[in-house]
Amino acid sequence: MTTWIALIISLPTGNAATRMRAWRALKAAGAAVLRDGVYLLPERDANRAVFDNLQIEVRTGGGTACVLRVEEPDEGGFVAMFDRSADYGRLIADGTAMLGQLPSSNATEAFRQARRLRQAFDSVSAVDFFPGAHRARADAVLQDVERAV
Repeated sequence: MTTWIALIISLPTGNAATRMRAWRALKAAGAAVLRDGVYLLPERDANRAVFDNLQIEVRTGGGTACVLRVEEPDEGGFVAMFDRSADYGRLIADGTAMLGQLPSSNATEAFRQARRLRQAFDSVSAVDFFPGAHRARADAVLQDVERAV
């Protein structure tokens, strides 16, 4: 059973810099939005650190913030909020397209493109808290690309 943490924040409208830093940190952490100002992550040490740091930053910026442990409602749905299959689907499509273009590609550019695809995969994987078949398929396609390059 997955346990969850929520970050509830409210920032003054005049503090655009703190608002933007918080938004970027939440996006990078892969947080799901429950509603305006309420963000969700599986309870793990790294995720707790992200929310704790954001709580401090928001309060320092003149806002309010609270990190809470939450239970998933009976009807569920929290895990589905973290579905990364569309992101992996784009990587699979890009990798497959790249494989079709390799014979005529510039080797240096092909290497750069393969590296960008792998970095994108690593970014998605870092916030894929519930990996499935799409992750494995994307990794396999990128391995094919890397071998071909």
